[in-house]
Amino acid sequence: TFYRVGRYRDAMRSNVNAVALDQRYDEVARPPGGVSGMPLHAHNIHFGMGGALMAGGAEDGLMLADRFMATYPLAGMTAPWRQAMTNNAYALYGRFGSPEKVAALVEPDESQPMLRVSYHYARGEAAARAGDVAAIRAEVEAIKALRAPPAFTTGQFAEFSRDFTEVSQRILEGRAAMLAGDADAAIAAFGR
Repeated sequence: TFYRVGRYRDAMRSNVNAVALDQRYDEVARPPGGVSGMPLHAHNIHFGMGGALMAGGAEDGLMLADRFMATYPLAGMTAPWRQAMTNNAYALYGRFGSPEKVAALVEPDESQPMLRVSYHYARGEAAARAGDVAAIRAEVEAIKALRAPPAFTTGQFAEFSRDFTEVSQRILEGRAAMLAGDADAAIAAFGR
C-alpha cells in the first residue's frame, strides 16, 4: 500500500522491519526450511528493495540486496519471476554500490538470461555514476546480445522476459545519451 501511494520510504522501512522480524522468528522458532522457507520473506525483501530504489535508500537497499543474494543463491534460479525479483538487488548494487562491489559481481550462468541482463544493467548503472559513456554503451550491447536469440523470447514467460529486460536496455541507452548531451536520444530511449 505504501508503495502504491508513493510513500516509498515507508515501503522500504516497513519491509526492512518485516525482514528483521522474519530473521528474529527464524532464530527463536527455527521453523522448517528456515527463513528462506518462509513464504513472505522473499516478498518482504523484494518490496523493501523496491522502496529503497524509489526512495534513494542506499544503506537499507544495499543491506536488503545483500540479504536477498545470501538467502536466495543464484544457483538453480531459473524461474523468470524470481530472476525479475533479483533484478532489484542488481539495480541497487548498480545505483548505490561501491565500484569494488559492482566489479566483484559474478556474471550469472547462461541458463539465467534475465539475471545476466540484470548483471549488465548493474554494471551500466555504475558506469553512469562514473560518467563513463563508453562503458554504459558496452553494457547496452551486452544486453542486446543476450536478448537477441529467439530462445530468449519463447516459452511460457516470453513476453514478460522480453519486456522486462527491454526496460534495462532502454534505461542505460537513456543514461548514455544524457551523459553524451543528446537530449533527443535520451527522450527516445526513456520514452520507449
